Amino acid sequence: MKPPKKLEWRASDIQMKKKEKNRKWPHIGMRIIKSSVAVILCFCIYALRGGEGAPFYSALSALWCMQTYSSNSIQNAAQRIVGTLIGAAYGLAVLLFEINVLNLTADQSTWCYLISGLMIIPIIYSTVLFNKKNASYFSCVVFLSITIAHFSDTNPFLFVANRVVDTIIGVIVSLFVNTVHIPRKKRRNTLFVSELDNTLLTDEKMTSYSAIELNRMIDDGAIFTIYTMKTPASAIDMLKGLRLKLPIIAMNGAVMYDMNENTYVKVHALPEEKLDSVLEFLNKRKDVCVFTNIIRDDRHTIYYQDFTSSVQEEIFKTLKKSPYRTYIHRQFCPDTELAQDNKAVYLMMIDSDEKMREVYMALCESGFDDMCKILIYPSSDFPGNTYIKIYDKTVSRHEMINCLKDMSGADDVVRFGSEAGHNTIVVSGNDGNTTSKLLKRTYEPYFWEGTDRPPSDGRADISR
Repeated sequence: MKPPKKLEWRASDIQMKKKEKNRKWPHIGMRIIKSSVAVILCFCIYALRGGEGAPFYSALSALWCMQTYSSNSIQNAAQRIVGTLIGAAYGLAVLLFEINVLNLTADQSTWCYLISGLMIIPIIYSTVLFNKKNASYFSCVVFLSITIAHFSDTNPFLFVANRVVDTIIGVIVSLFVNTVHIPRKKRRNTLFVSELDNTLLTDEKMTSYSAIELNRMIDDGAIFTIYTMKTPASAIDMLKGLRLKLPIIAMNGAVMYDMNENTYVKVHALPEEKLDSVLEFLNKRKDVCVFTNIIRDDRHTIYYQDFTSSVQEEIFKTLKKSPYRTYIHRQFCPDTELAQDNKAVYLMMIDSDEKMREVYMALCESGFDDMCKILIYPSSDFPGNTYIKIYDKTVSRHEMINCLKDMSGADDVVRFGSEAGHNTIVVSGNDGNTTSKLLKRTYEPYFWEGTDRPPSDGRADISR
């Protein structure tokens, strides 16, 4: 028996209210605050100039040039100034032509509109000639503000001059506000490494705030990278927009991958004899499907067997779409070839919880846990299923991080993760921005603060 529609609507309303209650309002970022400060400064300068000019144009320029990154602000400032100069030059020339040559008066505005419309063509073409296509919009806006709004002015020179000055004031104010910061100490000799899976991401995504703050610190000289259990192919999708300069540590510490060069800097593979032994044991079972992950010639290749569950097939169909992975059926590759060049990084299996526990116990009873690192954990994407991953015994994220420390020339290492250990700042209550805030406090404390790390007991205070 179906519940009455009224009850269905009531349940829907309750769910909606719960979502609204749990919804987190967006963070008011520094760009918003800086934009407000820049506009106020433009109005202050207008007052100091004794009311000369138009603060409206200064505020517009300041808002346009205020960007997330200083480099973008400088580019926008250059576009704004070039666009203003081109538009002002054409505007002044057209006004003088209409007033002194055509002798147009205020009641002959139709001709003014026609001429202004036709002049858009040479204005935009001029920005193309000067290789400033992005400034064409501003050139047209400035031109029209001069020729349409001030057609009847007795002194066109005064408005054009003020228009240019107003724009330059807004640009300078914006650049000043966007580049001036409270003095901070910078720890540019420390390697900062953040866990990806349970620390930097929220809902498998990085927040805009985190991406902006991390990019700003990296551009400023912070030595930063991430480590993850995921493959580089999975990490690349999740780290889009992050301008990492260092390689990432992936596959639970088995590889070091440079996303800029698309190359594996370091690979810790299973030794041939261990790989042969484990595969021989698993091949005797006909009820498991093993995904063997190979790194060869900077390519991640996965050799797979016949599927024994729908989950395996679903994973295969989803992941094979990535350009960073290649899937090959095992019938086209014997076990001896898998061990060639010693590049088999790890073996992966996924199936029902019961079956994977049984396989895990069988591996341990046969002594493979003494010669290999065997991880078993439930799947968050496929409830009721469990992963088993088999690495070489000596695979270690800690050792790979130390290797990266030596490569980067850093003197110290600070980690951000979900578990304590090895100089790790534990990130708890992660809302997607917690890690970037902790990193900011640790990398660049204010000059009156010490350089001690925040507490690493899971109660790090990020409120200040």
